Amino acid sequence: MRVVSLVAGLAVGVLPFLQPNLKASTGGSSKFDGSWTVTANFHRYKDPTGPVASAFIIQFPATVTNGVLSGEWKARNGAWMTLSGKIGADGMAVLHVNGLTSTALEYHLKDHVTGESHARAGHPIAFDVKAQFSGQRGSGERIGARATDFDFVKG
Repeated sequence: MRVVSLVAGLAVGVLPFLQPNLKASTGGSSKFDGSWTVTANFHRYKDPTGPVASAFIIQFPATVTNGVLSGEWKARNGAWMTLSGKIGADGMAVLHVNGLTSTALEYHLKDHVTGESHARAGHPIAFDVKAQFSGQRGSGERIGARATDFDFVKG
């Protein structure tokens, strides 16, 4: 009995130190974990083929869990966008955006002032965002043709 208790006591005392660190094994960093507000500033963009995408700003919530950011924006007109990706321990991140442009009728029409055609309605979008997080803030920019700035605020 005494040997069994000694072995059981050693097992209980040593096993927690032998278990893998789950955060280390997933590669995530928890220092950025929590609720964030994301502001995306899409600058006006004229495609070389003619269509124009008007400038607009959207704001939506995101959550970071184990160093992985996940956020979603939806509009009443059918447009939506998701933003997700892993934030490194150094605060660097390449986040991915997927979404759909508005399905509203007004996006099918030409601008009556300039005569320019607007971006196609109901068109899928996908792009990456290079971002840097530090403490309670972060900033990023779209990788690709259309200039888009991202601002992240924790809290």
